[in-house]
Amino acid sequence: MSFFSVFILSSLFLFSVFVFVVVVFCFFFQAEDGIRDFCLSRGLGDVYKRQNIFVIDNSRASAQDIRPLKIVILNLMPLKITTETDLVRLLSNTPLQLEISFMKLKSHTSKNTPVEHMKAFYHDFDLMRDEKYDGMIITGAPVEQMPYEDVNYWDEITTIFDWARTHVTSTLYICWAAQAGLYHFYGVPKYPLKQKMFGIFRHHINVQGLPIFRGFDDEFFVPHSRHTEIHREDILKVKELALIAESDESGVYMAMARNGREFFITGHSEYSPYTLDTEYKRDLGKGLPIETVSYTHLRAHETGRNLVCRLLLEKKKKKNYTTPLFPSTELH
Repeated sequence: MSFFSVFILSSLFLFSVFVFVVVVFCFFFQAEDGIRDFCLSRGLGDVYKRQNIFVIDNSRASAQDIRPLKIVILNLMPLKITTETDLVRLLSNTPLQLEISFMKLKSHTSKNTPVEHMKAFYHDFDLMRDEKYDGMIITGAPVEQMPYEDVNYWDEITTIFDWARTHVTSTLYICWAAQAGLYHFYGVPKYPLKQKMFGIFRHHINVQGLPIFRGFDDEFFVPHSRHTEIHREDILKVKELALIAESDESGVYMAMARNGREFFITGHSEYSPYTLDTEYKRDLGKGLPIETVSYTHLRAHETGRNLVCRLLLEKKKKKNYTTPLFPSTELH
């Protein structure tokens, strides 16, 4: 074969590869490029797209021969849109299709989220109680310093806790929801802290080989933001519970029950880099008693204006240190 023939064949091959790449690119990044669009071809789908969250529309999802995992989120946080974004950003990293629904309480009205948003994307528990889900996430709530029974939606939320055991395969209880779930099911009490547990702390895994820790290092870092705590001794007293991760500084992090069908998580692994910073400045602005902290960047990698880093909280030992050192400008 002559040199000219080889050149022509090579050129045709490279051109074919180029056409293939263009076609694949156009196919995958058309329309609502982006988690399975949970019946929101417009609205939240557009919001998540702007947050760089992968969403696909219903027409494309239905063409794939796979059943999506059905996830329901009971969002009790005041700033619901922020919490939605934090959770969905993480969920969108899975290669599986997810169909996400948002649940709200009938006995409580959100004051910090637009009514239009709640009506458009959230449904009362009564309208969802006949459905079954693969997974459920129940978030924290700003009521942790109140006795459980004094929370005005305690009856409804414990009904949902019980419902989840028969209608959900596996449930994640986060922060206050973790404390409430442990108290409701196992009688585990919470204890007030002298000072708010706030920051990013080093944790270690107690039970190796669990699927929930797949990909974790032996030590990992988790944000905490709470005024109360669970004692490890109370967890260990309950034979149905396994203390599977904890921290020498922040205490109990994750307990597991029912062979992995329930996880009680006291920290906020879902927080984005900005969420803890926002909470810190909010508390500081209100004059609340909170210790001044700073972040040290570890394994920082800077590309242009984007800083990708793992953050380790370092508490300032000097009592007269009063200037917050959250590097917001570095994270923009």
